[in-house]
Amino acid sequence: MKCSDALPLLDLLNDGALDTKDSALVLDHISKCESCHAEQASNEYLRAKFVEAKSDTAVPADLMNRISGKLKDEERLVRLSPSSNKMRGLLALAACIALCAIPLTQSSFKSVSVAENHPSADSLIENATTTDHIELASNAEISQKVGYTIKKVNLPDWQLQRSGVFANDASTKIARFEFAPRANFQGKLTCYQAQQGTISANNGTLITIGDKQVRVGQHGNYSYGVWTQNERDYLFVSDLSLKELENVISKA
Repeated sequence: MKCSDALPLLDLLNDGALDTKDSALVLDHISKCESCHAEQASNEYLRAKFVEAKSDTAVPADLMNRISGKLKDEERLVRLSPSSNKMRGLLALAACIALCAIPLTQSSFKSVSVAENHPSADSLIENATTTDHIELASNAEISQKVGYTIKKVNLPDWQLQRSGVFANDASTKIARFEFAPRANFQGKLTCYQAQQGTISANNGTLITIGDKQVRVGQHGNYSYGVWTQNERDYLFVSDLSLKELENVISKA
């Protein structure tokens, strides 16, 4: 089974909607394919968070009584004018409006959502030189921890040193990877990968690098580049010169 065959079946597998033969084929493929395994782990994580949020959602105890009362009021008023279809429609509409206006408790709105407070590129660049707010994790664990599938980035001249998850109290979780050069030259590279629309950058200069629109600049002693590709935001931070970093990004 190929990835193109397995990926559309993951949701059916999680729902228990596949027959025994197809389930076995998908599970066998997942056990051998790192990419599909990460996608499955991400799906399972999101489903678990949804179930958790759903179990925490509270409905006001008197909601059903209030709905019942509204319906009884409507029924009583309609009986006063049984020949008026127009009145029935107006009363039904009024009941719907009244029900929509019923306030729910704050906990009723707990759900799985993207955090509103996203970190700026500046804060991530400053964090690139420390391990603050970083939870170390293997490549296989990261997708599950951040809640989205990690896209592979081509960095032929660099070797992964360690990976983890950046998260502080005010932001969503973002995957972070630290690289060292394979060749005999000095430098280090920190790469952040997040869902599209997560990493914001207002400074720097917007340039074209290959097929990418990249915002590049200097922050203290570090060069950086921010762009969006394949529904992911990327931030590369390095002590290389800006031109050297642009060359790295061109190959990514």
